[in-house]
Amino acid sequence: MNKRILRLIVISCGAWSTLQVGHELIGHGLTVLLMGGKPLAVNAMYFHYDLSSVSDLADRWIRAGGSIFNVLWALGCFLMLIKKWFKTVELNYFLWVSSVINLLQSGSYVAFGRFIDGGMDWAMIIDGLEHQVYWGYLELIVGLSLLLCGTLIAVKLGGLFIGSGIVNTSKKLYWTPLFSATTMSVISSLIMPTEQRFMMIMGGIGNGFTFLLPLFVLGFFKTKAKNENEVFIPYTSPGVILYASLISIFYLFIMSPGITFN
Repeated sequence: MNKRILRLIVISCGAWSTLQVGHELIGHGLTVLLMGGKPLAVNAMYFHYDLSSVSDLADRWIRAGGSIFNVLWALGCFLMLIKKWFKTVELNYFLWVSSVINLLQSGSYVAFGRFIDGGMDWAMIIDGLEHQVYWGYLELIVGLSLLLCGTLIAVKLGGLFIGSGIVNTSKKLYWTPLFSATTMSVISSLIMPTEQRFMMIMGGIGNGFTFLLPLFVLGFFKTKAKNENEVFIPYTSPGVILYASLISIFYLFIMSPGITFN
């Protein structure tokens, strides 16, 4: 494995860790505080809070908060990428990976979560609502739309990184973040305290590989390189590597075992 691919793996792990930490701590956690709830504990897959002072509507907003963060973060990364706020290729690769995986993961979560487990956030958000069937259709449409947006961004902007020379094949372009995210998700599921280790590992694979499946499919198709003035400057970004390393360590070794709030 050459040094360049190793750096892309670290960046991809950092993008996935940001997705997970942001989903739980910022998305769910901040919404709990805004809705007047009491945070109890958090790990890499769940945010536990006191429901006694939270209304039914507030509880639904709290459950939606994680995915809302992911979509807003994806949008922010996408806008910074297309506006070319930054020039170095590694920083823009981080923005591209972040926008793609956040949209794909959120889209899969929203569209298919209720079919996977009735205890998942987007199953419980519509649980008990009047006209639940129509709410289910809406979830499916929104989720599929997010998946489509993530796939289009992956294809339309992925060529910039082949044009920049940071990767030279579609498989490296799409599979590096896919398998980095899946590996991180599975390692996290091994670290989390649980009595149902097999189910947790399956959940880690599902949250990574299955939810990001479009990236696996895209690896079999050739992505056209974009050249000339669209290409980013091929400089390394030590700050991005440092951030990606630190957030990955936090995700795996602090958040995955669980954090309890006093």
